[in-house]
Amino acid sequence: MTRLQQWFVRLAFWGFFIFAAVDLHGAFHFLLLNSILAYVPIELSFWLTPRRSPLLFWLIAVIWLLFYPNAPYLMTDLFHLSLLKPYGINGLLRFDLPMWRDFAYLVGPMMVSTIIGTWG
Repeated sequence: MTRLQQWFVRLAFWGFFIFAAVDLHGAFHFLLLNSILAYVPIELSFWLTPRRSPLLFWLIAVIWLLFYPNAPYLMTDLFHLSLLKPYGINGLLRFDLPMWRDFAYLVGPMMVSTIIGTWG
């Protein structure tokens, strides 16, 4: 991953963190902490280069290994989709914009964290 791509990922995550701190509400406030914990191994992977001293490389590698499960862990947040109550009385999906916004809040960070977390 190039430096420019790394900075783009950083800005996207930090933008989401600020947005989540301001706008997330109620039952979905947990998403901020989970997203931060998923970002830690991604940031550490940017710093994990063999050009560093061997001691620093292995220290970062061990910390990365401890935090790595948090990136795909966001997939478990999809269990909270049931809180949205997406189905109407007729059994079809409701057209409710706040529900779809909350759906995007759950699925967006999960997809990005899982893909970038396993890419590095």
